[in-house]
Amino acid sequence: MADTADGLTFILPVFDQEKTLGKSLSAWIPVLNSLGRPYEVLIVDDGSKDGTRAQADSLATRNNRVKILAHAEHRGYGASLRSALEGSSYPLIFYTSADPGWHPSDLPRMLKSLDIRDEYTGKQVELVNGHRRGSALPPARKWFNRIYRAFVRIGFGYWPEPSKGWLGRAEDRFWWRCRVLFGLRVGDINCKFKLFRRSVFDRMVIQSDGEFVNAELLAKTNFLGCMMDEVALAARHVPGPLPDTRKEQWRLFKNAKFRSPVPTPGWPDSKPKEDPALLPAAPPQPEPVAPPP
Repeated sequence: MADTADGLTFILPVFDQEKTLGKSLSAWIPVLNSLGRPYEVLIVDDGSKDGTRAQADSLATRNNRVKILAHAEHRGYGASLRSALEGSSYPLIFYTSADPGWHPSDLPRMLKSLDIRDEYTGKQVELVNGHRRGSALPPARKWFNRIYRAFVRIGFGYWPEPSKGWLGRAEDRFWWRCRVLFGLRVGDINCKFKLFRRSVFDRMVIQSDGEFVNAELLAKTNFLGCMMDEVALAARHVPGPLPDTRKEQWRLFKNAKFRSPVPTPGWPDSKPKEDPALLPAAPPQPEPVAPPP
């Protein structure tokens, strides 16, 4: 069972969100205070051009748990997460956005999912993914889902979970690409509402600078064999057009980077260190033969 004393790092990347940052954080603080665990809030100002940085500094002066990280120029959502992880202090990591529509009350439900343990393998959940409810499924999509679920039941012997909501055609196409390339089965890949154990990040390198980081984290967690859970959120908004992430997607597919399986201080690079005890012994060298007289 998850230790209630486990601290939480709350990561909030922002870019030109002067109008929503204060309102978003004021909704989150009471929920974070009610969790009964230590926490910190890391606001990452990703090169904002408006008054976002000034407002973030004001929030930090009023709450000593709020810390500010800043990029001199806009680098992307993935780069913001990378900066925040390097400065995080606690064993649980949660990130979201300052966009309207999120419900802070969903976080306590996600924390409960960390208590889930597989009775056969002994593994505990290490990642909890949020799933936006979106809108009702279109009629054609309902029939497709029924046929697909029946096919999986007959071919593989289990019933896939029913859809938690329709997120639009763009998200649906993106889901199928990630399903084929990375084997992902979670329903809402791009949701910026994810909870991790810090140990997951000790085994991977975040390569994406932009929005593809949401899929990258799921793909690498899945590859590492970590146990994942997904929670339906109260948020019902349907996402808009997706940014072009194909370049980062193919870079990850062709050259995914991970860290040493043994975590070491200082966030080392992705190249595993070789243990001399595990290296194969050098073959014996033949003794030199003296030339005949």
